[in-house]
Amino acid sequence: MSENQTALSNAGWTIMSMFALAVVTNTALVILMSLGLPVPTIAATVLIVFINIMAIIGMNSSIDDMSAALKDLSEDELKLNRYKTWINAPFIMYRGLIIIGFGGTGAGLLLALFTG
Repeated sequence: MSENQTALSNAGWTIMSMFALAVVTNTALVILMSLGLPVPTIAATVLIVFINIMAIIGMNSSIDDMSAALKDLSEDELKLNRYKTWINAPFIMYRGLIIIGFGGTGAGLLLALFTG
């Protein structure tokens, strides 16, 4: 496995682990709130803000890592099919979806926590 392929793989796993952690945490909070169980306001606020901001920062940082690894590809590697989809990936759209998705989820959870 080449150094660039390893870097891309590591960045991909980082994105997936940050995504999974944020989704599981947000889902657990939604379930607790929807069941009407008491949720400690200060602790939940800190958790909601922290987990969503860290997910956004972590995934954006990993996208930067992917972009850097793609810029380091040799002429021979640029010809390989395994890199073509990554080279043409719409990273700006991914960043927007990450920010809107986790930012909106965090804002919605905070709104539900303080109004419900």
